[in-house]
Amino acid sequence: MLNKKIYLAIIMIFLFISNVVAGEKKISTPQELSEKYKVAHEARDYDAISALINWDGARKPMRKKVEVYTTATFGLKIDNILVEEIIDGKFSKYSMGAKELQPNLPVSHIMKVHFDVDTNDDALKDTVVYLIGKKDADYMISVYVKTGGSSNSSHH
Repeated sequence: MLNKKIYLAIIMIFLFISNVVAGEKKISTPQELSEKYKVAHEARDYDAISALINWDGARKPMRKKVEVYTTATFGLKIDNILVEEIIDGKFSKYSMGAKELQPNLPVSHIMKVHFDVDTNDDALKDTVVYLIGKKDADYMISVYVKTGGSSNSSHH
């Protein structure tokens, strides 16, 4: 009887560990990230998109801006998603007034999401762009955060 309980406990622990490990699938390429974004966008699942974003250092106003930016396209059909490598450090620090901002991950790629919209309608944007960087083993969407310093330089 005791052996059955021990075996049952071992099996339960194994199943729990298997589920945890399966839930921690890494996003090892920017293309995998774009695929996960597409699935979440088509499902209109902002929580799933939010899980793809590195929120380190992001304050509540930035979180709200990203949510509005992202959910404004819900309901639009994605035509295609282009992932482009960034080599020149184009997305780095910039100043907005007295605030100095920088991406919270080093940007290695951009993800351009093109929507199938009537481009004669000025109210609709046909493309949104996300910055992508790597955090540990995962590619994630990066957001701009305050650096803590201030600068008089302009946006590059």
